[in-house]
Amino acid sequence: MFLGNFNPVLTGNKDHGLNLTRATLLSVVKYPIFFNKANNYSAYTNSSNPPKASFFENELDIYNWLVSNFSEEEVNFFTEIKKDNSKEKHVKTLNKTLECSIMEIADDIAYATHDLQDVIKFKLLNIDLFKEEIRNFKMDNPRFKEIQKYVMRLDNNSLKLGENLGEVIKKIINLLIQDVKIVKNKCSYNNRLKYRAELSEESIELIELISNNLIYNKVIKSQRVQTMEYKGTNIITSLFNAFYEESNLLPDYERELISSNKDLKPRIIADYIAGMTDKYAENFYRRLYESNSGRLFDL
Repeated sequence: MFLGNFNPVLTGNKDHGLNLTRATLLSVVKYPIFFNKANNYSAYTNSSNPPKASFFENELDIYNWLVSNFSEEEVNFFTEIKKDNSKEKHVKTLNKTLECSIMEIADDIAYATHDLQDVIKFKLLNIDLFKEEIRNFKMDNPRFKEIQKYVMRLDNNSLKLGENLGEVIKKIINLLIQDVKIVKNKCSYNNRLKYRAELSEESIELIELISNNLIYNKVIKSQRVQTMEYKGTNIITSLFNAFYEESNLLPDYERELISSNKDLKPRIIADYIAGMTDKYAENFYRRLYESNSGRLFDL
């Protein structure tokens, strides 16, 4: 029903990359809005986070092709903006395709559960705190009652902690997946926009409990993790500033792009940095800013 013109090709050429279908792209366009339209400079007084937008202004031709099969009314629905008059928030969109709503739920479930498994495994989160939160959480679902029993059996001193924790994670994932429902939007558009996947309020609250109460508040905001977060931010910012000040630090391909697209220089540099592995970025940073890391073949 949603196959479209399927012809994905890995060209090996940086100018083209993956020749993705319209259906594939629409499944990952979570925020169908242009960056400049979503951006609210007043929002940066409270947060350094940029707006959530799937397009930059120089990608207008891609956007036009992407929505070319939608009617004008469908495009308006797809790009509808949340009615929020706050001067301290970025502009956000309301709707997405059915495929994208499925991807979003899958992403939320995967991040919450596997991050939980990792932070407990590496002793970044006290297992007793996890057990307390799950014991106190209210969910009218028989499968969750079973999960609570399994969680209460977890023991830091058990040689089978990893195995038992893995079983708990599998059961949470199974519960959340089985709770996904396909619902109909109040419109008569094509199936891609007419339907969406969603979770029950209880399942959303369970994901938020894991992602926000436990992982974000207890782990990500901890001194240990924030130290690494600050380090990473400093490395990326320093690399961007260096590349922007001296384009000769960039590879030939990026230099050629900038010479023919000077207005896109910040975007080209950002894309180049985004393609680096953590190790490569750290090595590049050391080579630029540390006196004992200047050998020709360090990278």
